[in-house]
Amino acid sequence: MSPNPPGTTVSSSRRQPRDLLQEIGRDLVEACPQGWFRIDLRASVAVTTDWMALTVLMPDHSSPPVDPPLSVGRTLRELRELMYVEGRGTWFSLRYTVDPPAEFHVVYNHDFDPKWSPDLTAREWALDLEHFPRDPEHVPGWLRDKLPTDDPAGAGY
Repeated sequence: MSPNPPGTTVSSSRRQPRDLLQEIGRDLVEACPQGWFRIDLRASVAVTTDWMALTVLMPDHSSPPVDPPLSVGRTLRELRELMYVEGRGTWFSLRYTVDPPAEFHVVYNHDFDPKWSPDLTAREWALDLEHFPRDPEHVPGWLRDKLPTDDPAGAGY
């Protein structure tokens, strides 16, 4: 168990989700070449790891390679903590798009398998569920299937 329950870290207690989302947008815009037409971030976040893919579209339809800033990964972790709802959990993945001049849109995935490649281990899924507990009715079937076999049906989560 973490020293702070989800959603109660010192840094997140002073910030709101909107603040974190704006920070992510600023960091993405700063990392992208001038004149971009759309910024599209796909991210999956777990307690043990994260995955991000950043696509930048230019007006000429080109897509230059741009690595997501490390700061975005840290902020996504904080956002995930902050958005935890007791008994319901938090999101597994999201898609964050930015249109000029800096209008962002976010879609969260709270229920569907984020399709890690390679997939997380059963223990990693269990750790994530321990950190972000869900009541049994809010543990998706796909997640139950991925939990360690020595903890059938996700008992204790």
